[in-house]
Order: sequence, then C-alpha cells, then structure tokens
Amino acid sequence: MNGNKVGCANVVDNKTNVTSISDHFASHYKVLYNSVPYSHDDMEKIAHIINERTCMAGYTEDCVITAVEVADSVKRLQTDKNDGSAGLSTNHFKFACFDLYIPISCLLSGMPVHGAVPDDFVSSTTVPIPEGSNVNFTVSDNYRGITLSSIFGKVLDLIVLMHYSDKLESSRLQFGFKAKHSTATCTMIVKEVFSYYVNNGSQVACMFLDATKAFDKLEYRKLFSLLLAPQLPPVVIRILLNMYTNQQVRVLWNGVYSNVFSVVNGVKQGGVISPVLFCLYMDELLVRLREAGVGCYVSGWFVGALAYADNLVLLAPSATAMCRLLSVCDSSTSEYNMLFNAKKSKCLIFRPMTYRSGINSVLPTFKIRGSGIENVDRWPHLGHIISRGLVGV
Repeated sequence: MNGNKVGCANVVDNKTNVTSISDHFASHYKVLYNSVPYSHDDMEKIAHIINERTCMAGYTEDCVITAVEVADSVKRLQTDKNDGSAGLSTNHFKFACFDLYIPISCLLSGMPVHGAVPDDFVSSTTVPIPEGSNVNFTVSDNYRGITLSSIFGKVLDLIVLMHYSDKLESSRLQFGFKAKHSTATCTMIVKEVFSYYVNNGSQVACMFLDATKAFDKLEYRKLFSLLLAPQLPPVVIRILLNMYTNQQVRVLWNGVYSNVFSVVNGVKQGGVISPVLFCLYMDELLVRLREAGVGCYVSGWFVGALAYADNLVLLAPSATAMCRLLSVCDSSTSEYNMLFNAKKSKCLIFRPMTYRSGINSVLPTFKIRGSGIENVDRWPHLGHIISRGLVGV
C-alpha cells in the first residue's frame, strides 16, 4: 500500500537460474566472511582462559535471567522484524502474554550455565538488497546484504547490554551507538575544532578516512582478547564466543535458499550487540592515535581523532602532525585488518586569512598505504556537509 517493492532480477552476473543466483551471492559473501581467518590454537587459549575464570567465579547471579528482564528487552525490539529461519517475527514476542517470557528466561538462563548455544542462535539468513533504485540490478556489486537473525539472540543481546553496558563503554572519542550521542554531535565537535584553530590564527587539516568493510573484517581473536580486559563475567564472554565462532549463514533469493556457509570474521550479522563490540574493537586504534601525542587539542582535551563506528576523522594543526596520525593508522592496519581506502578518503584544510598568499597557500598532499589522498573544498560527514565556508575562510 505504501509503494511498489523492487522485484528480484532474473539475471545477476550472467547467472539466470534462481538457485544459481542464490548460491552465487553465497559464494561472494563466503569469501568476504572467511577473509580474516583466526588461529584455532590462539582461540583455544582464549577459550581456556575463559573456562578457568568461569570455574573460579562459579555460577552467580550473572547466570540468572528473569522473565521480567525478558519482557523489558522484548519491549525494545522493533516490530515486524523476521528471523529469516524459524518463521518467527518480533511481533510474536512483543504481542505475547507474559507467560511466554517464563520459558524463554529458563532457556536463556541455561545457556551461561552450560556454555552451549542452540543452533537457532547462530543461524542467520542474508537477503541481497539493491543499494539504490537507479543501479544495475544485474550486477552483484550493486547489492548489499541485509541479515535476518534469531529473535531469541536479539533478546539475549539486549539483556547483556542492559546488565553490562558500563563494561562495554567505548572511549569519549567514539560517538557511535551510545545513548545521548548522535551523528550531529560528532559533526558539531569537528566544526568547533575548525573554528577554534582558525580563530586563533592556526590552520587545521581534517582527514576523512574510509575504512574498507571494517565491520566485515573484524578479527575474532583480537576481539575476544579485548573482551577479557573489561572484566565481563566469563560466562557471558563464553556465550558470545560460542555465538561468534559457530555462525552459519545462508542467502535467500526469490524464495530460494543457498547452501550454508560458516563465518570466521566480521561482526555477528543481525546482532544487536554487534555494533557495540565493534566500537570496542575500534577503540584500540583511537587510543593509539591519542597516545601519539600529536593532533588537535582543545583546553587540554585530545580531539585529533573522532569516530562514529567505522567513520574516522583525523584533525591536526600541521602537516607533520597529520602524517604522524596517518602513520599510526598505517601501522595498525595489519594488526586489526582495518584497511583504509585512499581513493575514497578525502582531506579538507582550513586556514586563516594569513595563509591565503605566498608559499603558505600551497596545500600539502597526504598519503595512506602509499597512495595520495585528494584535497577537497567540501565533503559530507555523517550526513552533514562540511565546507571551508563554515569558518569564514
């Protein structure tokens, strides 16, 4: 009633059969989600540490999930969202009576006790969706995958966030997926830094870095090594570890399912807690950028690197400082599998009037991963246009 939906194309990458198209997309996603394999020996060591901590801590109130908590998390679910597998919808949970939440609480309470995860929690379905109405529907690169995952898993994620959000808090330099934070807040601070430096007679360089498929390249070994630090209950880390390392995904195309494949990297598709975990993963880079000792500062506060999830902005008052920050990003790429695309990254330089003439008018050229980054006069940041005119230069 609200408009016509885009139908499925009959041909994609020269594949004409519905089954072959579904399997073709599955092959594409399988390559992506198996591109950063982890060492099983290293993962076994992490699992061993978690098990030792579990034995030392015992089974406390962290293992108990009440029906009231289930009801509270169900209220936060969006309506009309399907799981893509068991035929369940969030509506089945939201419009159910309270009695249903009692057996669900028993199920969720049993998981941390036994450390086991039902198959439904780790199974998900990816549906390729065109990235726009004017794209070529016969080319697979013009599609993005929307993943439908277990409603039970979403409920568990929400309960974990309700219990341990303070232990999953990312740094002040990260604005993504936080209460009382928004894209507008991050952009406002970027603009204020411009004004502060230019009004005090200094130039400031702003680097908009594009991280190539950062969410999909997340490495599990590094993630769970980081999760050991915030002192989350070991029973919770064990459940998250099992949910991540046992993922099974299939593709749905025009009513036909593809073959199932395993996932060994990237945030858990369709998981409510996934963006929060990614922000913790991203925090390591933000800490290194702050510890570099260069970049922009306002009233003693480091504001040389600001992030909204994987959207990273670097701010520096000199070319030397910016090169140092870019060097930190370069050195972290191999360790965190976070590759920055120079072609999609842009640099915007703000200068006071004194820089408009002479040798100071020449704009420096910055590089990342050996490739030059284009200088621009304006660029969109988190849906907001930033241009030199914002500070009157």
